[in-house]
Amino acid sequence: AGDHVSRIDKREPLGKVSLVAVEIDNIPSRKRKSVQVPDSLGRRSHNQLSGSLECQARNIIQRLTRGQLLDKLADYGFALAVGSSGTVYLSGQTRSPDFPTENPYQAGFGGGNFDAFASKLTSDGSALLYSTYLGGSIDDIGRALIIDSFGAVYLTGYTKSSDFPTKNPYQAGLSGGFDDVFVSKLASNGSALLYSTYFGGNSVDRGYA
Repeated sequence: AGDHVSRIDKREPLGKVSLVAVEIDNIPSRKRKSVQVPDSLGRRSHNQLSGSLECQARNIIQRLTRGQLLDKLADYGFALAVGSSGTVYLSGQTRSPDFPTENPYQAGFGGGNFDAFASKLTSDGSALLYSTYLGGSIDDIGRALIIDSFGAVYLTGYTKSSDFPTKNPYQAGLSGGFDDVFVSKLASNGSALLYSTYFGGNSVDRGYA
């Protein structure tokens, strides 16, 4: 049997974009994930979600989980957004030294268990427009992203790295706790940080949205 969407959960609208979480069957349990997918058709009830959205979600998750973007060493996508022209933006975590990059801000793996990543694919998912690591020498995980009208990407997640990339930071270093939130803005071509900062106190701080 082929893959099929086993669950679609309606999420709260975010501005002009509603989000849904989609799960795909017939994926090994260790790789099975829920992924947020923008509902470009607007605010609709669970029963009104269109087949085109389901198809879009299925195609994207298949690419993520079947090796067309994510590698073999525990790479996960946690956040996904679709641009006005249908281009796909995603972020998550990777521990692969050969993770696909294209026009990167950070060309190589920073170290530790995980780096965050940010990637942009063409609207049909067949090519990378850019893809970059974002991380320091310990653990860095990207959990959420949003894009603006100019194509710049705002990323958040959390980091344990004292050398996480920063640019014009509000908070220049780790606060001394277990994790700090990071907030970063990536240029529309993926090759430059417009700003990046730690944000945290002396305990556990993590950004999810």
